[in-house]
Amino acid sequence: VKNSEAKKLGLGVSLFERLDRPAVTTVLSLQYRMNEIITRLANHITYNGILSCGNETIQKSTIKFNSSLHGQFEWIKLALSSELEKSVIILDTGNDTIGEANCSNIFECTIVLDLLNVLKKGGFPENEVGIIAPYRAQVQLIKEKTRSANISIEVNTIDQYQGREKDLIIFSCTRSSQAVAVYT
Repeated sequence: VKNSEAKKLGLGVSLFERLDRPAVTTVLSLQYRMNEIITRLANHITYNGILSCGNETIQKSTIKFNSSLHGQFEWIKLALSSELEKSVIILDTGNDTIGEANCSNIFECTIVLDLLNVLKKGGFPENEVGIIAPYRAQVQLIKEKTRSANISIEVNTIDQYQGREKDLIIFSCTRSSQAVAVYT
């Protein structure tokens, strides 16, 4: 604001700046998307224990998938388990590839594709699966590989995925602790 009188009257402060104060913000405490195991992880990482499930159905919900179709690998059986306690699975995927402006992990992408192929063979609806990664390069890599494999799955960064809801989310960490997490 160039006019000093207007600035004095408060027009030098944007609406966003006025709203971004503790007195006018609120923290989510009740949610209807994650079961109790995933909520516990969110509480540990971000919410300091204040987040809770909206009802018992949400609290106990798990993936519904035919366990006989999980394939031969134990990690796939674990990642696609219907057991509540196994709703968050973290797999070590080794090293990432970091470029000047990007970060990706091809091995982690392969793991994601292995999971998607088992889900597809088992008849799990593709429109109920989402993949989230924090890095655009990883999102692009997964999009390329899923397209090549004729798998139609929504893949986005964390910010781009805001407001979406899926029965199963695969979070591709890419480099953070070199792990891929499956949230069911």
